[in-house]
Parts: sequence; C-alpha cells; structure tokens
Amino acid sequence: MSLMFYSSLFLVKTLNYYSKRGLKTRLPLIAELDKIRNIGIIAHIDSGKTTLTEQLLYQTGSTQSVGLVDEGSTITDFMEIERERGITIQSASISSLWKNHRINLIDTPGHVDFTVEVERSLRVLDGVVTVLDASAGVQAQTLTVWRQANKFSLPSIFFVNKMDKPCVDLIIPIVLPFFNKDGHLEGFIDVLNNLFLKFTRENRLQNNSSEWIQIEKNSQIEHISFSGFEDICLNLADIDSEFEKEIIKYPNLRNIPKEMVIKALRRNLISRKLSPLACGSALHCSLSVLPVLDMIVDFLPNPTENDYKNNKIDDEIIESCGIVFKVSHDTKEGQLNYVRLFKGDIELPSVSKYTLINANTDERQNNYKIFTPFSDYLQPIDKVKNGNIAVFTGLNNTKTGDTLIICDSSCKNKSFARFALEGINSPSPVFSCTIESPTLASEQKFLKALSELLVEDPSLRIREDSNTGQKILEGMGELQIEVLRERLLREYKLDVFIGPIRIGYRESPTKPVEHTEIIEDSLSQKLHRSWISLKFYIEPITKYDNIISVENGFGVFTGIELSLESENTEEIESANEVLSKRPELLKAVNDGCSVALFNGPKMGFAVTNVKVFLKSFTFSGRIQPTLLSACASRCLSGALRKSAINILEPLMQIEVTIVAGISGFPDVDNILHELSKRRARVISVDSQSKTSIITASIPLSETIGLSKILRTISSGLASFNLEQKGYQSVDVENVHINI
Repeated sequence: MSLMFYSSLFLVKTLNYYSKRGLKTRLPLIAELDKIRNIGIIAHIDSGKTTLTEQLLYQTGSTQSVGLVDEGSTITDFMEIERERGITIQSASISSLWKNHRINLIDTPGHVDFTVEVERSLRVLDGVVTVLDASAGVQAQTLTVWRQANKFSLPSIFFVNKMDKPCVDLIIPIVLPFFNKDGHLEGFIDVLNNLFLKFTRENRLQNNSSEWIQIEKNSQIEHISFSGFEDICLNLADIDSEFEKEIIKYPNLRNIPKEMVIKALRRNLISRKLSPLACGSALHCSLSVLPVLDMIVDFLPNPTENDYKNNKIDDEIIESCGIVFKVSHDTKEGQLNYVRLFKGDIELPSVSKYTLINANTDERQNNYKIFTPFSDYLQPIDKVKNGNIAVFTGLNNTKTGDTLIICDSSCKNKSFARFALEGINSPSPVFSCTIESPTLASEQKFLKALSELLVEDPSLRIREDSNTGQKILEGMGELQIEVLRERLLREYKLDVFIGPIRIGYRESPTKPVEHTEIIEDSLSQKLHRSWISLKFYIEPITKYDNIISVENGFGVFTGIELSLESENTEEIESANEVLSKRPELLKAVNDGCSVALFNGPKMGFAVTNVKVFLKSFTFSGRIQPTLLSACASRCLSGALRKSAINILEPLMQIEVTIVAGISGFPDVDNILHELSKRRARVISVDSQSKTSIITASIPLSETIGLSKILRTISSGLASFNLEQKGYQSVDVENVHINI
C-alpha cells in the first residue's frame, strides 16, 4: 500500500512539474533532412549553458516559463543532485521547433570530471553553440571542449553570455553590444537584420515590454550597425573568393542583400573557415538569445552536411544505421539507450518488416520501444526518422558506442562487425578508491547498482584487489566519485563505504619478454592427466622516453593477439581449430589476462601500455575454461615479472589564469616558482592587458593543495584548470598514493 502511495505521489509531482513548466512534448514529424539541426551547448563550467538552454526552450515555445539554475527549476538539470549543486552532471537531450526547423539540442556538462559526457554527445552532433563568459573570456575547459568539437569536425557558432557583467572585451560579432558613455550596457544590435534590443534586467520576465525593434535612421546605433555589417562582408571577402566576386557589383556595402551574406556565412561555417558570434545575457535578457536560434537554423549544418567520415555507411544492404551515444537507467523502462540515426528510419518491431541488429554483438533486437527524449520525460513514438535522436528501451547487451543497424533480407546469418561505426573512447581514470557494500545482505543489490552506473559512465571502472579482495573504483576526479556515492545513496538506498581517494598510478613493461606456463588439472585421473601450456610474448604498446599521450592507444587491455609459432605445424592447426570452434576459450584467456593486469608485480598498481601475443597453446585431455583462464593469468604475471617494470604517474596540463586586481598583477614569478617546486614544466606564459595565463604540464600528485597556495600567493587573483595530458615515468620516491 505504501509503495503504491509513494509511486502515485512521485507521478503526481512529476506531472505537476511538467504541467507547471508547460513542456511541449508533441512535435510534428519533419521528413526533410535540411530542416533538422542536431546541436550541442558546450562551455567552461558556470558560463551559462543551462540558462541559455532554458531561454532557447522558452523562446521556441517548448516551455511556458524560464527555469532558473539557482532555484533548481531547469528542465535539463533534472537530477536531484544537479539541482542542489547547481551544476550539470549528465548531458540531457531535448527537441523543439523554430521557423519550421526541428532542433535536437543536447546540454552538456562543463566540469572536467564529466568530460566523457561531452565527448560522447559531440560524437553524434552536427554542430555546436560554444558559450563564453564575457567577463572571463576563453577559459581552460572552453579550450578542452573546443578541441573535442574539432576532433569530430564540428562547426561552431559562439554566444558571448553575461554581457551585463563588467570587464568585458569583445571581438566583432554578428550581434554587437551597445554601451552608453558611462560604459553601462544599453542594449544589443543585430547587424544582419539592423535591429536593436534595449537591455533592462527585468527582461528575463516573460511579460517584459522590450522587443527587437528597427533601428532609427541616422542614429549612432545605425552607424555602429552598418559598420558591423561592413566588417562582416569584408571578413567574408577575405576568405571566400565567390563572395568577393558577388559583392563587387555593390559599391556601397550596405546594399548587399542580407540573404547573400547569410548564404556565405553558412558556407564558410560548414567548411570551418569562420565562426559567427552573438552576445547577450541569457539570465537577465531573455530576448537576447533569439539571434542564437536564428544562427542555429541559418548557419549550422543539417545531417546531410556533416562530413565526419566515420558516420558514413555506403553499403546498399544497410537500410538504417545509428549509434548508441549514451546509456542511462529508468525505474520503469529499464536501460535507456540514446541513439542518433545516421541513415534510414527505424520503426517499432510490431510494424517493421526488418530486424534491428546490434552490429557490435551480432545480436537481434526484437522487443524494443522508441521514445523522443525531452530531458528526463520520454514521449512514446512509432518511428524515429533519419537524422534524429531517440531513446530505445528493451535492447539486450547494448552499451555506449554500439552501432544499431537494419539490413535487407540478403544479409541473414552474416556477421555485422564490419558495419560497426567508430565507437566512443573513454579517458583513462586517474583517481581510485576502495568501495564496499554497506552490509553483506545488500551485496547483490550493490553489485547490480554498480554495474548499471558503470554502464552509464564508461570513464568509471571497477576492479578487485587480488591481495585484499576489495573492490577498487577508478574515475576521473573527486567530484565524479562523490556524485557516484550520492547516486548510490539517493537512487539505490545504498550508503556505501568509500575509502580515501588515491592517485591512479600505473605499471608498464619497458622491454619485450616471453614466458611459458603449464598448469595441470589436479582433479583429472592419473592415467589421463589434463594439462594446458601457454606461451605469451609481451611488449609495451608505446616505447616512451618522456610522455605517453592519452591519444596513443594507451589504456584498457582489449584482448590478446594470436601469433602462434611452432616447428610442429600440427600443434598450430590443433590450436587454431579448437579456438575457432570454442570461442569461450579465447574469452577465458582474455579474462585471465585481465585478472593479471589488475595488480602489477612492482607496487600492485594496474598494468597498462602492454600488448600480449599468444605464441603457443598446447593441451592434453579436456580443456576447462576456468583452468585455461588460471593458466593465462599465471603466464602473463610471470612475463610481467621478467620485464623491467616502470611506474607511470598521471600527467596533467594545467592552465593558471591570473587576473589584474586594483593594484595590478600579482607577482607571476612567485607562481612560476611554486609550479617548478611541484615538478611542473612551463610551456608558455601569455600576458595580456587584464589577464595572464600560464600553461604547464604537472604531475597530478603535485596538484594536491595547489589551489589554496595559489590563492594565497596571488591574493585570490589566480585560479587554475586541469586536463589529462598523459602519463610519464616516475621514481618510486616520488610516488604519493593517498591524497
């Protein structure tokens, strides 16, 4: 009875919440691909991404009021912990309509601990809106997400937010700010449409009286508007010879048709030669975000214009194709698989004449539902059309990065691995801690909850210490691990024990070695002894002198490579035959290797940067997978003991930002001295009029307590951001395990 009561109460609260916000969840199907925009909002933390998203939803009519981060009333920050902390932790997808275009929008986190959320969202988008804080400029995480967007060749438009804050420097944008003689913000000038919006802080209320109006002729504002329009035309002519030829016929640049300029801006943005920029104040001036919507529709590419090569499947037998870019869980629907379609449509299994297949696992999916996501609200649909984003439930053995396909009847009983799209990479974790179930009775519930949360966040990993039997949780940062603990408590009612946070050191072999291991089955009969013999050859993936970059394939063990050698050809043929007929044996070998790699031979850290080759596999009697797994584990452990092992420490790129105070800059030399004491290598020092930025590489262990010291020696004028750079060798005396 109580369960029904609380379930009903939760349902009523949810309905009241969405009713209060007036969330519009029924959108018409748009068949034309050129009318679809898949875009993301990316930025440094606290730049105003979620506030901008709220305003965009309100201006498109998707909501009837604007949610506020401080009040915990935003649509896309739907988790309790997000609303309490005022930060975005999980990416959220939501769709809206603007000028007969469907905009599928993803709001992403800004905190460095949740970089993987940004990465997997960008993997399926066609363009981005990069938000900048006007008073802070380009910050460390801004550069990180910008590099991630460049990785997938995504064009970007910019929105300079918080224009009402002081200390604003600005480049020439599509929308210009207008300041009075005292330097106070008066409003915004849309130079493409020659419109002006008067700024007052009350404009964020939906019943405000201000609106975009035509600019008065011969006014100061018109002069600024025309000057900005001419700058856009001249900048375009510098990079676009076609546009340059077209505008020669216009002696007065002000007479160039707006449509011609928009067409040229779109063409050059898609080829990533430029990035249009607008400015405004998403929190205090609701209508200042309207140009962003127009820029999304007018400038950003549609699904057919995304030139990222790894999204293309040209094979004619593939009718439909999409990639799972995110996984979450719902108490009612189970696992939620967020899918972006790159080819064809997908219908419900009850009406589709073809079968949906997971190309990575070759598994048919026969019992799934389809939804359009509106943040955490799911609207059931019968079909998802090409180019759109949808949520699939009921999929078996599906994870982030898997490819879903539908093929014609000619591809029955075939392997589909060759059709799998490029997956989504997760960074190597740099922090670890022990994690334990609160009671023995809750152990199974604890393991199930952990498995679900690890499927949701691929940058989290779990392993078991072979000496103590404790479970070791690995992640990207303290906040990420703290959020995991909070979610286990709130969503699963598990008050788990989390041990001290530790630095995620690694062990790595430095030279190639071979090792042979033989193991017997002690339970087999004396006359028919069962035994297994394995020979491994190992070598480091990256032969390093200084730094191993995280982009060099450094990280998770993906499996052994077969390289069988023997003077006896019958042995090789026998091994190949049994491994091909019994795939579970190869899995047993890989499982055994994974166990051996959990704990290195030198200091017990996880082993990485290693490639394992199977050189010999001989046996007698019946082959037990458990025995084979144990043999593989012993063989790899023996090989690692023979190899000279190096300890690797996580290396970060640090950007220290120092702002000028009333009395000028703090002494930058003191900050450089502090960094050098912590084994940092300075890459550059960029000094400007109001800020100075120090870029350096620094071991993660040396950043502990750095924030407090930098604030002290800079009188609170210095802050820093970290990004994972790679790993480097470290002497044992410099290993500091606990934070």
